[in-house]
Amino acid sequence: MSAKKVSIGRIGGKGRSKPESPTLAPLETGGAADGSNLRVPVDAVLVGTTEVEVELITVPTAGIAPLSEHDLEFRHELEAIVTEGIQGTIRAATALFDIHRYQGGILWRSSFSTFQSYCSEKWDYRKAHAYRLVNCGKFMDELARQSPIGDSEGWMPNSESQFREVRRLPKGHQIKCWKGIVAVTPAYELTGEKVAEMVKRYAADNVVKKKVPATKIAKIRKSRALAALRRLEVSVQSLSRADEIKHLLEQVKRMIGKSR
Repeated sequence: MSAKKVSIGRIGGKGRSKPESPTLAPLETGGAADGSNLRVPVDAVLVGTTEVEVELITVPTAGIAPLSEHDLEFRHELEAIVTEGIQGTIRAATALFDIHRYQGGILWRSSFSTFQSYCSEKWDYRKAHAYRLVNCGKFMDELARQSPIGDSEGWMPNSESQFREVRRLPKGHQIKCWKGIVAVTPAYELTGEKVAEMVKRYAADNVVKKKVPATKIAKIRKSRALAALRRLEVSVQSLSRADEIKHLLEQVKRMIGKSR
């Protein structure tokens, strides 16, 4: 058994009556003031907002009775919430892409000077996150345009994680790679890990290099520029105006350091 930090909170469902089981029950601390010997009754629903260190006890599944119809329904409701949250990322990405492109951006240009400031004001999105969602929405739009008739369920991804690795390929290979993936495994059965393996195989078979993120390219260029300036500083040491040149080079280095 290993101690893990968990948040204890109230569990409930909207519009649901309290089930007969599990029932509310107090925590048993086993006499330890710090809660190190915390034990939770099997049928308890934890109530409170305290974050404590607890020992998570694994109960063999063979000893658990089948779920009642009431509990099975409750589990399905919670799973639906998780699924909705995962799929919501795609819906948000598609909507943001439409806002970004609709009639040249009039939906956000009417009140904001930049799309970045619009996303920051509305949802506190940083530039990188906003454009990641826009690009995800663009990819979904391209997939929808090429979706086979009558097989959208097996063609369209259900979460952003399913096609994240595909989007790391050069643009000309993304749709082609996705076609090959869903030809083997329908989209509703795909996991991010499985897609990553198939993308790696596709890249190897087609001698494709993945796109290098723009932020990484900028970092590499900055590093190279600073290295060139350091070499230049060394080369001008013997010149009569070396101090003046070094002062100018320091200014350039500061400008490069501040750039993103």
